[in-house]
Amino acid sequence: MTNIAIFSGSFDPIHNGHLYITEEISSRLDINKMFFIPDLNSKKTVADYSHRIEMINIAIKKISKNINPECWIIKKKFVKNYMFRSFCDIKRENFGSKIYLLLGSDSFFYLDSWQCFVDLIKQCVFVIILRDRSNRVKVAEKIRIIRDAYDCNIYTFDIDTLNISSTIIRTKILLNQSINFLVPGDEKKYICDKKLYQNANLNAFRNNLDYLKKQVKNNLSEKKFIHSLCVADQSVKLAEYYKQDIMKSYIAGLLHDYAKEFTSTEKIIMSHELGLELDGVLRQQPDLIHPFLASKIAQKKLNVNDREILDAIAYHTTGRSGMSIIEKIVYLADCIEPNRTYSDTIKIRELCYKNINQAMRNRLNSVVSQNLMRNRKIHKFSIEAINYFKMFNYSKSS
Repeated sequence: MTNIAIFSGSFDPIHNGHLYITEEISSRLDINKMFFIPDLNSKKTVADYSHRIEMINIAIKKISKNINPECWIIKKKFVKNYMFRSFCDIKRENFGSKIYLLLGSDSFFYLDSWQCFVDLIKQCVFVIILRDRSNRVKVAEKIRIIRDAYDCNIYTFDIDTLNISSTIIRTKILLNQSINFLVPGDEKKYICDKKLYQNANLNAFRNNLDYLKKQVKNNLSEKKFIHSLCVADQSVKLAEYYKQDIMKSYIAGLLHDYAKEFTSTEKIIMSHELGLELDGVLRQQPDLIHPFLASKIAQKKLNVNDREILDAIAYHTTGRSGMSIIEKIVYLADCIEPNRTYSDTIKIRELCYKNINQAMRNRLNSVVSQNLMRNRKIHKFSIEAINYFKMFNYSKSS
């Protein structure tokens, strides 16, 4: 019997992680033919369908020939239920073959919303790729529910996707960073030639980002500048996970410590010049001024006017009640970036991808406890933040 696999996804763009999954699954399930079916829903994708088709055709040339990879082009008349229609056509053309349908764990959660879902799940074997290890319990529960309801076959494979995602690639393109080794060389050339994942304001954005980086570098020591870059990168990872604005998160992470290494006198004088009011705790502990001052400098001198970015910078040290997700992201990225070695860093890193509010509560409690041991005054924003995060139900991810 011939074993056929259908790999469904947005492929926006297809990358080396996808190719690695293809090789691994083909080896484990003895796949003789692999069909790639890109998502036809333009609302969920950035690149046009035709470009994603072309990138798939370029990338799959790198896959082992014995897998016989092929990009399946969806017939336009089947737009409404293209997945099931495509499956039926593939099954008819490969009569008698066993068919596996590959899905990432994120797509699997929406499986029962597909049109003709019941017909599809009864006729093929679903293979779920556990790319996100933090949601294993949810995946297992979803599988149990579907198996009990439809008496079907669903397998799971834990495959390391090399820490590559389409979102990371698109972000790197926006930030003018290298995507070497993330996609095949010929695909990279196609992306560059077609100017994919760019927009009309990209050059202006990149120039502004270069300007901001230079300003940060000029105001910080090498060690603190590297820390700022790492916080920016970590903020992007968390923003991707929590589906937040990646650009805002990156800029906030980049600028968060802009005023960190000013002297106490410089912080007080500049606060007065920029209209930043200092309460008693800030005057007694000038180091606490730096996040609020960095936010003011970003607004008044660096032309950053986005309120979410400014607030994420301002509250990355004290926290506050009612923090936005981007504020939480930058606060936690500051704690868990790779160079951090706090006693609770490992635990907080794990919590960040399980329950961001619990991560906030734990980190705030740890910081306040350490400051109390040093006889430092606790800012009212931190006290309000601790009380705020006590309200959440930590038995569930939130």
